[in-house]
Amino acid sequence: MGCARVVRPSLPALGACFKCGLPGVARVECTKQSLCRECFCRQFEERVRKANYRYKLLRRGDVVGVGVSGGKDSTAMLYVLSKLAAEIGGITLKPVFVDEGIRGYRSEAGLSAEALCRQLGLKLNSFSFKDAFGVSLDEAVAKRGVKGLGACSYCGVLRKRLLNSACRELGCNKLAIGHTADDFCQTFLMNFLRGDAAANGKFGVFVNAGVKGFVPRIKPLAFNLEADCEVYCRCHGLPFYGCKCPYSKEAFRGLAEDFLNEADAKYPGAKFNFLSCFLSPSGKRPRRASHASCPSCGESYSGSAPACKACEVLGALGVRRL
Repeated sequence: MGCARVVRPSLPALGACFKCGLPGVARVECTKQSLCRECFCRQFEERVRKANYRYKLLRRGDVVGVGVSGGKDSTAMLYVLSKLAAEIGGITLKPVFVDEGIRGYRSEAGLSAEALCRQLGLKLNSFSFKDAFGVSLDEAVAKRGVKGLGACSYCGVLRKRLLNSACRELGCNKLAIGHTADDFCQTFLMNFLRGDAAANGKFGVFVNAGVKGFVPRIKPLAFNLEADCEVYCRCHGLPFYGCKCPYSKEAFRGLAEDFLNEADAKYPGAKFNFLSCFLSPSGKRPRRASHASCPSCGESYSGSAPACKACEVLGALGVRRL
């Protein structure tokens, strides 16, 4: 399959569902058993409810910014959150799309995000690197020089900043991010490989609660795998963009991803076992890091650096800061 948007794609036949006997569309690798469409979707949604119950992610009166990229993870997240919000009641969802400025990629993904929001009757709120920072990601990569940061470092820092400021502008009290169990495991492993295991203490399912300047982040897909998100989208005929970012080949995350996929294939359930080592079963939030106000832009940031990471990377590029 190429890089076109995926709308109502077909599902593979995987034998009978071990729960009800209907034709299977997904396989539970831990047990080598199949699930039909209905049983799989119920399991996927129950895992989101589990995250919500354990970490108290959504409550009546919440105005939740939902980061959508047009990819399978955020597509599945927005769809299941729309169902969960209707069940709970009194919750407003505001999809937020960030255009980093990646030629031939982000614009196509944006079409999928727009199609999904139309399907759900939601307004898509769009923001761009170019408008906010005066530089697109493509331009940042061209400016970085030989010793510049990797594309994902620029993107990660600036995207996080823009999502936070966008949610404040939209009046959101929470921001939902489509991080899956895979993303959690990859981040934990990357921190170890970088020699920064302490960073795992700041990473969780519900973070930045009560920290001035930050919209608290919730991660409803913490107990679902990335592959399950694609199956869930296919089950519901949801439009999503099926192509990887052209800069992903530069990412250190790819090394962690390959290692964990290989480990999980050889030892089914390895990802969930790894995840359980870091996520508190009691549902307590991770400890808060110390924060200060950046002297350049006034935003809150953690660490002992003289300025926040966003100002650091923008200053290195010689473009305007926030």
